[in-house]
Amino acid sequence: MAMLPLSPVLIIIFFRVFQFARAQDYFIPPGITTTTTTTTDAGSYDLHRSPLPYTYIKPSQLPLEFSWHNVNQKSYLTHTLNQHLPHYCGACWAHSLSSALADRIQIARYAGHRNWTVAELLFTKPPRTTQNKKVRDEINLSVQFLLNCGNKIAGSCHGGSAAAGYEFIHRWGYIPYDTCQSYLACSSDSTDGFCPHVDTSCSATNICKSCNSTNCRAIVSPRIPNATVAEYGTYYAMNPNSIRKYGHTSNTTVLMAEIYARGPLKASINAAGILDYEGGIITNSSEGVFNRTHNHGVNIVGWGYYDKDDNSSSSSGHQEQYWIIRNSWGQYWGEMGFFRLQLGQNLLGIESNLAWATPGPFTGE
Repeated sequence: MAMLPLSPVLIIIFFRVFQFARAQDYFIPPGITTTTTTTTDAGSYDLHRSPLPYTYIKPSQLPLEFSWHNVNQKSYLTHTLNQHLPHYCGACWAHSLSSALADRIQIARYAGHRNWTVAELLFTKPPRTTQNKKVRDEINLSVQFLLNCGNKIAGSCHGGSAAAGYEFIHRWGYIPYDTCQSYLACSSDSTDGFCPHVDTSCSATNICKSCNSTNCRAIVSPRIPNATVAEYGTYYAMNPNSIRKYGHTSNTTVLMAEIYARGPLKASINAAGILDYEGGIITNSSEGVFNRTHNHGVNIVGWGYYDKDDNSSSSSGHQEQYWIIRNSWGQYWGEMGFFRLQLGQNLLGIESNLAWATPGPFTGE
């Protein structure tokens, strides 16, 4: 009996499944399926059907200043992290992606649903606490889970990719909350501190666990509190023609529209320009800002503005805008863990390689 030829679609599906299976030799929960990414103007890690915000938000609709750190005197941000405790770990990619996703979950929880609009948060009176049916406690995601189970795809304590991290979470099916797996600042290739003596394999107990006085046991599904990724993508080397037809002339307003409509965004920068940062606005006259080689991940949470003084003696009335950015080096650093950077000139490479994800169903929704 002659074999029927395989269609090109089946060949591609088979190759992707085989490729993903070969890429991971760790515990895979039952029911996991793989997905295929598509390459678009936005980048190579993209899986979304929803229109991107810049296609329905015009530059003229963006406010002069906006920050998720202060929306009607309320912060929607989850807490600032320190990737270097209890010892050094270069997992900025994991901290920045998990913080941005947790922020977006925080926004959805406060709005009461995942299909919120910014108008609801800006113009709707917040509900009284006594009227809330559920306790809206802050949800934070397990960075250590990404190091334990995503190290073959997304990265380790020696660097990684937030975009690949979002794809990993989507493929795996979820990311546990941080109460499942505390941050150890260790991955399988770490040699710092106690890491050589720590098990960072992707076993059931290294996904979610709890301990008593004698031993630890795995917490298994469906008892694992977790969040999921609905869609994800990147903004990378955008085609000017593809954004110009929506009224945008630069990446800056494209990124603003994303942040304004859906929440904080993961961005890549060159960290050399912020090593000695203690406060203030980093501008194009600051040292090292035109080094755009990416080596660090952060979160853009909004933007502000200041009146530029052209002659250092009187205000020119010209307004310059800046990004408001959260780092993952602890609150002792910078402005309580944040820094400000003049926008529109791709300083430190801030506007050239960004990743986003929207939350799917999550525990406690």
